[in-house]
Amino acid sequence: MKKYYISLVTGTTLLVALAIGWGFGNSRQSKEEKNLAVDTRIDNLNYWLDKAKQGLVPYNPETRIIPARFTGSKIIASGVLTEDSPDVPITTINSTQSENSVFVDPNDPETILNSNNSSENPLGFIYGADEFHSHDAGEIWEGKIEGVSGDNSGDPAAAIGLDGRWFINYISLYGGVGISYSENQGSTWTSKMISPNPGIMADKNHLWIDNIAISPYIGNLYVAWTEYGGLLDTEIAVALSHNHGANWTSKKAISTDILAGSHNQGVNLSVGPHGEVYAVWAVYDSWPADESAIGFSKSLDGGTTWSPANRILDNIKGIRTTEAGKNIRVNSFPSATVDVSYGYYRGNIYVTWANIGVPGINTGDDVDVYMIRSSDEGNTWSEPIKINQDESGLGKKHFFPWIVCDPSNGALSAIFYDDRNTSVTELEVYCANSEDGGETWEDFKVSDVAFTPTPIPGLVDNYFGDYLGITAQDAWVYPAWTDNRTGTAMSYTSPYRLNPMVKPENLTASVDFETGVCQLSWSYNLSPGFLHFDLYRGYNLISTTTDTVFQDALPDYGYYDYKVTALYQGNKESGASRTSTQWGDAHITLLTDSIYESLSMDSSSVKKIELVNTGQLDLHIEASPFPATKTVKTPTYCTASGGGLNEYIKRVQVGLFNHGSGQENYGDFTDLTILVKLGQSYPIVITNGDPNWPSDQCGAWIDWNEDGEFTVDENIVLDGSPGVGPYRGIISPPANLVSSTTRLRIVLTNDETPDPCTEYALGEVEDYSIDLDGWLTINPVTTIVSPGDTAEVEVQFDTHAMLKGSYSALVRLLTNDPLIPGADVPVKLDVSTIQVKAGTATGDTSMCSGTSFQLTAQPFGPITHLTYYWNSVPEGFESDEQNPVAIAEQSAWYRVRAGNDTVFALDSIFIEAIPSPVINLFTDTILCGGQSITLYSGYPFNLCQWSTGEVTHFIVVDTNTLFNGYGERVIQLKVTNGYRCWDEIETTIDFVDCTNIGEITNPEMQLYPNPSNGEFIISIENKNLKKFTISIYDLTGKVVFYRMLINSSNESTLEVPVYITDVEPGRYLLIISNDHFSVTENMIVK
Repeated sequence: MKKYYISLVTGTTLLVALAIGWGFGNSRQSKEEKNLAVDTRIDNLNYWLDKAKQGLVPYNPETRIIPARFTGSKIIASGVLTEDSPDVPITTINSTQSENSVFVDPNDPETILNSNNSSENPLGFIYGADEFHSHDAGEIWEGKIEGVSGDNSGDPAAAIGLDGRWFINYISLYGGVGISYSENQGSTWTSKMISPNPGIMADKNHLWIDNIAISPYIGNLYVAWTEYGGLLDTEIAVALSHNHGANWTSKKAISTDILAGSHNQGVNLSVGPHGEVYAVWAVYDSWPADESAIGFSKSLDGGTTWSPANRILDNIKGIRTTEAGKNIRVNSFPSATVDVSYGYYRGNIYVTWANIGVPGINTGDDVDVYMIRSSDEGNTWSEPIKINQDESGLGKKHFFPWIVCDPSNGALSAIFYDDRNTSVTELEVYCANSEDGGETWEDFKVSDVAFTPTPIPGLVDNYFGDYLGITAQDAWVYPAWTDNRTGTAMSYTSPYRLNPMVKPENLTASVDFETGVCQLSWSYNLSPGFLHFDLYRGYNLISTTTDTVFQDALPDYGYYDYKVTALYQGNKESGASRTSTQWGDAHITLLTDSIYESLSMDSSSVKKIELVNTGQLDLHIEASPFPATKTVKTPTYCTASGGGLNEYIKRVQVGLFNHGSGQENYGDFTDLTILVKLGQSYPIVITNGDPNWPSDQCGAWIDWNEDGEFTVDENIVLDGSPGVGPYRGIISPPANLVSSTTRLRIVLTNDETPDPCTEYALGEVEDYSIDLDGWLTINPVTTIVSPGDTAEVEVQFDTHAMLKGSYSALVRLLTNDPLIPGADVPVKLDVSTIQVKAGTATGDTSMCSGTSFQLTAQPFGPITHLTYYWNSVPEGFESDEQNPVAIAEQSAWYRVRAGNDTVFALDSIFIEAIPSPVINLFTDTILCGGQSITLYSGYPFNLCQWSTGEVTHFIVVDTNTLFNGYGERVIQLKVTNGYRCWDEIETTIDFVDCTNIGEITNPEMQLYPNPSNGEFIISIENKNLKKFTISIYDLTGKVVFYRMLINSSNESTLEVPVYITDVEPGRYLLIISNDHFSVTENMIVK
């Protein structure tokens, strides 16, 4: 095991070692002694300079400053009156300026007090917190670069009281907490000690003043900081003054109930509308590590007593250790403000900070600025709201936020560094404003340049300042920041004005689903000069009104944004109250409620989930396959981390994946993906960054079932552990996995058995993403379905490398359907060693009766040398061939068995035997010239092809139109149905010259009553009627009546009754004919 001893040192180094409780290892003495002699939690510049003077840490080197790029001074924001705000340097005196605090006079919105960390340039003296001020809204600044009331250790915090007294709070030259105040606007300053050095150092202080006119504690000053050393080591301490800073109470700890794993730091104070005092700070539960929570405490009696501290937001991920990729030290200290105006959100508390990814998920490359708020004195808090409005997921960095609430109107303003439109090394400065209590934000670039931050030469720890500043009063907003556009870190401001007009509040919208009428309402405090309200739908002005209610008839289903403003005399328009609504919804209806598939090994197939959007708006669908055991889309994993020193994971290799990293304590590399496939094995090699300690141990786990837990059966056995590494193992995905993304966790420790959910004093933990190509894949992953449309989601099966058995999964469909936000479709797959698929050679399953076709049996799976047996139901067919030929004599099931002596598979196919058409035409006929005959196919809805070229279901044959001259005419007809089954027939018509035997003409015929109920009388001239037939056809060509008559009557007219009362009402065709004539008539049955 490792041995430790205490090295006898002097002064501050001994205090550091004792206070932290660390020893120095004998084999690493020269390196680790230096590491342990520096308390890296402290963020004060004088502390780090002292360590550099002792040779324990290096100074920031001189580096070439990349020139800044001018990007314009225009402010593009609808809620800002100022259109052009060129940046103003707070001083041009040669120095370095950083870490900005700014405060506006509550009695004069154009008077501002500023303080920064100041030093000589090139570095010589460290002045500490300086003092600058402006009396013309930030156009011209006066002051001095030297420390206010003399040199100090910086960490400036400025304030101005209602009585006009100015205050600047700082860490004193010798590590305590001090304050200076001026009663003559900076001409002279008086310094006071608030609290002495607690043992090592006081750090990251903040000052606030009670400027609330109705507060019982008006004028109270509150200062808070972090103690290092002494009885309150690593806790937040607070002191207060009742007499304008002349005297201060003893300090008291307010953070002890947090039980921080490491320490509390970055406190920020604010005061509520009745004198409530609120404190927030960052909680560190391990070190080195990022911020893990936000602590909170409050006092309702002017700072005399404080509530037990609690974590108002746990499971955040700041940037203190992970950093922001800008080569400067950073943090996620929270900034807070309270609405003390008499507006709608009076009393709201707002807290902002920088977070990696979405708070609570804490993954990805993004660093975004988030805010939470409380409307009940900090008892409950909202969900986080993102302040920067650029698109997430692009890896952009936004950090160092500071927030203020204008006490005159309740408008929120925030400042932060931003790289959305720069190179990866550059930054710009952005501001954001909110007029609705932080619900929505408008952000915009406020700096004139994009610059490349560089550690200030001669200082230490990549220091470029630890925070920015912003203040507001009477719609004036003053941001303050540090950039190095001149080649030196200096302080700048770019004042702007918000719209000061009183605006409507609390706009609501309610839509009647049946009519599409939207009922709008809002509240408004009547103000001088008010004319009317302007109401907008989208960007279009739809009405003006003096009422606080309005009805809007929506033009169609859809999503709608509304805003209402107040118009004042002089054509001045207030800010807007906004809301969104919609008419209609998206609704998903699943046409497929489950999927079953049976496949052999080493095969694949595709099934489909069918669905329809039965709503009125677009349906958005995100489809994912899930193991049947997974209950949530994004599992929450336990936290784990190492403790630093030299044990760390230097390199991780999985197959072709190769990633190297440094000491992170915890390395979140889940944005890096390792691809693995079922049935394949991948070597994993983990390299120790300090291969000198045989007691080091390494462990690795993959959450194969995606349940958010690393279990024993998910552990990867690693050779070489315990030992110095490299540690080697094999990753073999289980055969039952669907395609998805899960997590690999690697733990490197010393002298302890690795556990995936433990925070260790030594070593490191790293997480990676595993992208698994499994047996179930979904395509497409996302889709949009228009109202009334159907869509298909492909479910792709792949059994390669799978074992025989049954497998279950879910296809989860996430939607924007308010009634069904998530729908699960169960999927079951049976995998066997052999499968057979019955089919036909052509793929057809409908055959014309009497035709031959070939059956096919396609085997799947690794089994070969199979025998086959076919039979049919009904009986009549048998074969032992794999692909036999059969005759479609009748519709039947054809079953096949494929296998050997040990295994077999069955399948079947239904073959429908389609009857062919049966055509009846007249028998061969002799006609005289001038006569005609109508030939009917009997199939009006099928394809009829006559040899004469017609494609109708009947033709009229005569010598005037179809044929010329006498003689025999052979007429052929082919009828084909929709299944391509056909019949053909021919008949002969002989046209003769009847001139010498007397002219033969068609007899006259009458039909009555017509229409009738089916009872008709045929009256026909008795001419050439020795023998004739009566035929009646329906519109399909079907014969519904047929009768042959032999006539022996001598009457000149024959009357023949016909009864067809059993047929459907409709139109029918009557044909009377013999060898000499054919006459037709339409008849209608009622």
